[in-house]
Amino acid sequence: MGSTCNAAKTKMTYGGFNFISKLSLKDKYVIPDGTFQPCQCAHGNVTYVSHNVVDKQGILCEKYVHGGSDHDYTYRAYKKGIPLFILRDYVGICENDHDPARWEKFAQMRLRDRIKFLNSPIGFNLQNTLLFQQRCFPYRYPFVWISGYLKAFFPRSSIKMYRYLRR
Repeated sequence: MGSTCNAAKTKMTYGGFNFISKLSLKDKYVIPDGTFQPCQCAHGNVTYVSHNVVDKQGILCEKYVHGGSDHDYTYRAYKKGIPLFILRDYVGICENDHDPARWEKFAQMRLRDRIKFLNSPIGFNLQNTLLFQQRCFPYRYPFVWISGYLKAFFPRSSIKMYRYLRR
């Protein structure tokens, strides 16, 4: 996995990470330090997959729309004992497109628009989130489904809960 950083080269934006909590799926980036380091899961922005891994695991799941298949593919590989490593240094510049301000924008939308955004491939993409839960963390599926709709109905409380669980 190749890690990327922001244009100012002050912050990692995408790459490999490890789960700190399998309950909340809180994770922590593996920061390039000049060595190859193992990870459990990764963003697929810059990824090399060898032919023997494709033979063993296949290719990306076609059920994902717009995103999520990279996490699914890398985590399922990790669970099968296929080693995942980040490269020694950053390999590119890519801004993180998950704007934290979208939570506030979401909270200000009308309920109907929040539900649309919740299900939109370029919104919170609940469909992909649920597919990932089903394939990789099935015990989380009912909680994630319920919390998705609670997010639409009670956005401010959901924002606070999300931030509390992810800190």
